[in-house]
Amino acid sequence: MPRTTALDPLFTAVNTAAFTDRHLANLAAGSLAAVRVPDFLDRQTCVSALAALDRLPTADYDPARVPTPILRFGPALNDYRVQQDGRLDAERYWRDAEAARAAWHRAGMRPDPITVSLARLGSAWGAAVTAATIGGRAVFGGTLREINAGALVHYLAVVPPLVPRPTASSPLPVWTEVKPDLSSECWSNSPTYRWSFP
Repeated sequence: MPRTTALDPLFTAVNTAAFTDRHLANLAAGSLAAVRVPDFLDRQTCVSALAALDRLPTADYDPARVPTPILRFGPALNDYRVQQDGRLDAERYWRDAEAARAAWHRAGMRPDPITVSLARLGSAWGAAVTAATIGGRAVFGGTLREINAGALVHYLAVVPPLVPRPTASSPLPVWTEVKPDLSSECWSNSPTYRWSFP
């Protein structure tokens, strides 16, 4: 069901039963705004993930940066920008990323929703899909957020200088929402444009 924005009638969002290689290519190219896949994760994966949440260490965002209360687990690259020049505070980021990976592993989510998600995206693409890398090191994938009071408008893509623009592939932000009825939705949006489903 393509929908258009008021500002760009050619920039559409799609609801679909599954990702395809065309969806992913169009997202990367910036000719598709967003793709929403209901029931991306099965009920058992959602139950397992929610049961493990109490075993993950969480923290609030710095209220000076994010004024709405949002609980989170795991480091997101944009939270590790050096204010003066926008580069990555690498020492702090990699320390926190390794700690988050260890905590994720100890939480024992089976099946692992990140592994399932990457496998399904890779199946759609026709090749393995992996986390973005910096200097050959995989960034942390699995940041969780509990947003109960809304969030400010923000841009999910990571741009230089944190991650240099790749030449053969484009990073796509992908997130999955587990709903109160234990159904799920997977979303991906173009890294080129800002978009929000109403």
